[in-house]
Amino acid sequence: MIRVRVREGIDPLFLWYMLLAPRARDYLRARATGSAGNMPKVNQKTIAGVPIPVPSEACRTAIVARLDAGFALADTIGRRLESASRFASRMPGSLAARVFQGGLGSIQVVQPPTC
Repeated sequence: MIRVRVREGIDPLFLWYMLLAPRARDYLRARATGSAGNMPKVNQKTIAGVPIPVPSEACRTAIVARLDAGFALADTIGRRLESASRFASRMPGSLAARVFQGGLGSIQVVQPPTC
């Protein structure tokens, strides 16, 4: 584990999001060392060299807000899919097939039960 100190005025969450970006991950992957393929190692010097764009504070704040909202939406969608999957698994097979193939006409499932 490496401790990273963020330059004053930079939101640590912004830095974290930038380190998750494909460009940063590719940079780190290309410079990783070690023989274990499933546990590559990077040192502090490598991390300090990751090229991270630093736009204006307003832009950084907007980026973090949009990414936070996107991740929250993804979590909500994931929970709804999980709930719908549980609901569908409790349906008799023929009924579920008809529902998902549009064979029941105008019947709409508005809110699946949450049990």
